[in-house]
Amino acid sequence: MVRRNNEFHHFDVLGTAGVITDASGAVLSTNVYDAFGVARYVSGNAQTQWRWLQAEEEGLVQANRGDYLPQWGVVLQQQRGDLDEDMCQKQYDLCLKEAQDWYDTLKQVLLTVCGVGGGGVLARCFGLCSKFITPPTFAACELACMAIVGLGCYGAWKWLRREWIARNQKCLEDYEECMRRARKKKAKYSAYAAGAVG
Repeated sequence: MVRRNNEFHHFDVLGTAGVITDASGAVLSTNVYDAFGVARYVSGNAQTQWRWLQAEEEGLVQANRGDYLPQWGVVLQQQRGDLDEDMCQKQYDLCLKEAQDWYDTLKQVLLTVCGVGGGGVLARCFGLCSKFITPPTFAACELACMAIVGLGCYGAWKWLRREWIARNQKCLEDYEECMRRARKKKAKYSAYAAGAVG
């Protein structure tokens, strides 16, 4: 209990001044709140600083993503449809990352196999030419190596690029479908919350 301006503030277990009395013990005000600060019973007009703050006093901002306390950086209530949309975005980002990782891995393989230096196929083919082919036809052997390996590597690079684009396109299509479902669910939820749907 705290005495303030000849009033006695009696606290509940949550620290809220639930009852305010005068010096004789007569009740001036009664404010009963539940555990979440919702007023359950209010009578009298005595003021106290030890009470639950209302949303405006607390600095609550109602934004399109839900209720927000900017001074604390806390979202108190987020709309259900927004959670689904956030999940769609996370799945899309992950899909793009996996496609990029796949591309980077195969690109390294192709660089190793098709590269001239460091034991690539073309270097090995040139090595075979120098071991088994006599000098007059050595240039022809090297040209043959370049043609075979070059066409193979060119085809592999084209396939890799085409497949990477297809994977990115699939990510985008899945994202758009996910967002379509999320918006449909959000509209249904909003209609239900507004009482338009039984």
